[in-house]
Parts: sequence; C-alpha cells; structure tokens
Amino acid sequence: MKHISKEVINKYLKLLPIQILGIVVSATNSLIDSIITGRYIGSEALGAIGLFAPIISAVGFFMILITGFEILCSTALGEEDKEKSSSLFSTCIFIAGLLCILTTLICVVFRFPLSRLLGADPATEVLLADYILGYSPGFIGDVLMAIMMIFLPLNGDTKRSYVGIAALIVSNVALDLITVIFFDMGVFGMGLASSVSYILSALLLVPGFINSEKMLRIDFKLLSFKPVAEAVKLGSPNLMFTLGTVIKAYVLNWALMKSFGVSAIATANVQNSLCSFLGAVPQGCGGTFLVLGSLYFGSRDKKTFSEAFKFAMEIGIILSAFLAILLMAGSYLISSFYFDKSDPAFLMTRDMLLIFPSFLVFNTVLTILLRVYQCQKRITLVNILSIAENLMIAALAVILISIMGINGAWYAFPICEIICILWVAIDIRLNANKGDDPVKEWISFGPVSDQRRSL
Repeated sequence: MKHISKEVINKYLKLLPIQILGIVVSATNSLIDSIITGRYIGSEALGAIGLFAPIISAVGFFMILITGFEILCSTALGEEDKEKSSSLFSTCIFIAGLLCILTTLICVVFRFPLSRLLGADPATEVLLADYILGYSPGFIGDVLMAIMMIFLPLNGDTKRSYVGIAALIVSNVALDLITVIFFDMGVFGMGLASSVSYILSALLLVPGFINSEKMLRIDFKLLSFKPVAEAVKLGSPNLMFTLGTVIKAYVLNWALMKSFGVSAIATANVQNSLCSFLGAVPQGCGGTFLVLGSLYFGSRDKKTFSEAFKFAMEIGIILSAFLAILLMAGSYLISSFYFDKSDPAFLMTRDMLLIFPSFLVFNTVLTILLRVYQCQKRITLVNILSIAENLMIAALAVILISIMGINGAWYAFPICEIICILWVAIDIRLNANKGDDPVKEWISFGPVSDQRRSL
C-alpha cells in the first residue's frame, strides 16, 4: 500500500463498510424474519413466505438500471458536472420509484393468481397472498434506500447511511414482534413490518439529497430520459448474472438430488445461506471500486484509478482470505450447528466447508477485474462472463460429481473462478494497448470500442 495515496485509501474505506453492510443487513433481516415466523407463526407460514423468494429476486432486476446509473452518475461527479450528476441521480430515483409502484400494484391486485403461480397449494395460498399484500408496498423503500446508500458518502453524509441501516434493523425486529405477538396479524403483519421498516429507513436518507449545495440532489426538474438506454446497457451484466444463477441453482440441485438425495440438498442450502452473507465481501469490494473507479474515470485520472484498483484488490483478497480460513477452521462447529452428527448431511456440510470457501478469494479477484471493464464501459466480456461463470460452475459440478462424488460439486466453484480469471488475463494480453506492462496499458482512458476482440 506504499504507492497508494491517502485520498484513495480514505475514500475506499469510507465507502466499503456501507456497501458491505447494505448486503449483510438485507440477509440479516431475512434471517430474522424466518426465525420469528417459524417460532411464533409456524412452519407452514415459513414455507409460504419462502415461495415469495422468486418475486423478491425479480425486484433485484432493477439493479440493471441502478448499476448503470451508478456508473454514469459517478463519471459525471468525476467530471465535476454538478447539474448532470444530479439529473442522472434524480432520473434514477424517479424511474426506480415508478417501477416499484407498478410492481407493487401488480402484486397486490393479482396476489391470489400469483400465489398459485408460485406453487402455493390450497393450504398456503391464503397465507402467501396475505404476505404479498403486506410486503409489496415496501419495494419502493427497499430499492430507493439501496440507491441512496451508494451515494450518501460521496455527498459528504456517511453518518446518515449508518442511521438508515440501524433504523432498518431495529424497526424491522420491533415491528415483527409487535405485529405478530401483540396484534396477532400473522404473515400479513410480517410483510407489513418489512414494508414499514424499508420505507421509514428510506425517508431518513432523503434529507441527504435535498440541499442545493450538495454535489448530488433530488430535483425532478432535471429529469432526462436520454441516458436510460446507456444505463441499461451498462447494468446488463446484472441480468446475465441473475439468469446464470437461476440456471446454476436448478442444475446443481438436480445433480445433487439425483445422486445423493435430500441430505445433499440440505448441504447446498447451508452453502446458499452462507453465501448470502459472505457474498457481501466480493460484491462490496467490487461495488466500492465501481463507484470510485467511475469517479476517477470521469476525471480522466488514470494514476488514481490504478491506485484504487490495486487497493481494492489488496483489501478484497485480505478480507476474503480471512473469511475463507475462518470457515475452514470452523467447518466442524458450523456443521454441528445445522445437523446432528449422525445425519449424513453433517459430513457433507463439513467437507463442503473445507473445499468451497477458497472460491471467495478467486471470486473477489474476478469481480474487481470485471468492474474495471464496467468503469471503462466495456461491457461485452462482462456480459459473457456474468452468465458463463454460473453455467460453467453447473457444468463442472455435473462432471466432477460423476468423477469424485459430492465433493466435486464444491470443487467446481473455485476451479471455475480460476478459469474465468485466466480468461480475463488472456483478454488483457490480447486487447490491451501495447507496452511494457500490459495490465497498466489495459486500464485505458482513450476511446475504447466494445467491438474489440473478446475471448
């Protein structure tokens, strides 16, 4: 870190906790909701809420738009164009809010047909419909809070981000208990508690963007829809990644169930639960670099851009390696927390936790590398790898399971990440501007065509 400026270190460390906490808090709220539902309402209600997961994931498609505007807005900030950056930010808020309202209306009006479409049987259909009625109004708070948390630190109001996070956790737990225990509102109360907590937390963040002296402000007079197409293009890797994740999950579950039964699926569920928390490191490190990298790209500051890239890599590798070692060291204890030692899933989970965690380190490296492409608006390879990464994991898992048993599924994850990193390395060697250091020349601020060769 000797050759990295204090400015880069301070800005990165200022943004990183917000990025990581945003992901962790969402996962924590889901875990708390599950515990309270299972404890006070029952397993049938918990199953009904679980059926709503695909819709919650579908709302994640809004990240296509959000990520694109994040890049454009950060670039405008780097250019010190206050009006343009506020216009982009306001347009993102407006479109995201409108899409959330439309999604809420559709979910509420068609909640019973939607419940049946999601697989609810007659016993859980009413429960799921009630949960949809309570939860759907909170979409707008969830999405707008995610957008504002990204930019509050750049607007000089980091403390407000932490206030919003604290308010979200405290209000969600309190309202869960109040609606379920004191008012006996069942799953509708659980959904309503989530909605109110998201909306309340989002409202607490809004004052950070109403001061005209700030670099970013909400001003709907500045709305411009011309950048929407470019924002969607820049955010398209989120769509590719989501599609690949869905296919990977289906294929992996099919292969595990067919070869090893329910115990293997239980182990995969443990892995998925851990990933919802652990993924905060690669996604947080990558997201933080995306904001800073776009900022420095906008100001054409190649030196500082390179420093931010190096620092993101160093911090990302340290954090992910620490978590990987922690998981491996605690594999026995974690497995015993989920399963009895006589359960076949216990040994499967222990072995999974000794093999899978190395994936975190390689995934962090790959994520940051791909964010460099996104900052430079070179999207082709990012789109390819965003879906190819998950498809390769699925294919490798099927092949390796047939060779080495269930552990082959867990080896597929780190092996695939290594292949993808090599893919990027070859692309850098072939497509970077020629020079003594291909990596430095790869970080190019000159006119870049997305039609350049991509492997």
